[in-house]
Amino acid sequence: MDCSEKVLCGTGEVELDPNIVSEEAGKLYAELQTVIETHGEGVVESLVPTFVWVLEVLANCKAQLREREEEAEREKAELEELLERYQAEKALRKESQE
Repeated sequence: MDCSEKVLCGTGEVELDPNIVSEEAGKLYAELQTVIETHGEGVVESLVPTFVWVLEVLANCKAQLREREEEAEREKAELEELLERYQAEKALRKESQE
């Protein structure tokens, strides 16, 4: 499943980052525990597969976001290296023309 970088939530649109994904997964688990403590396990039995699926999707999104961040960092470093080489070559050409 491919996750977009933005999702809709109850409070509006938010940027997803790995930390938010972890926090939201923790909140879901805590809420499920509260419901179980209040109403018993039977009440949430049918919801458990859905919660497991949601947590798996969140974990997948977290991994995809981490990969995208790493790729962006690599591309940024490559771009900076190319820019430095371009500037060095430009300086050498200027020196040779003088």
